[in-house]
Amino acid sequence: MKTEDEEWTSGAYGLTLRGLKILELIAEGKTREEIADRLNISIHTVDRHLTSVYQKLGVKNGSQAVAKWFRSRFPSGMPNVFC
Repeated sequence: MKTEDEEWTSGAYGLTLRGLKILELIAEGKTREEIADRLNISIHTVDRHLTSVYQKLGVKNGSQAVAKWFRSRFPSGMPNVFC
């Protein structure tokens, strides 16, 4: 059985591991500049990865990409962690 990350990298979306990592950092609220610093790459490279991720996911921006990623992990909705 594939892990969730394997589903996103080798499954229907075909994200690279770097693209998936950048998506995870976007989900954490990191800026493009913070992502570039953390991964030791240029902002231009971050932008190229993000463009590829958005195209593969069929979304227009980081918010939509994170929402799609979140919904794939919680298909029945947000877990009720406050009760």
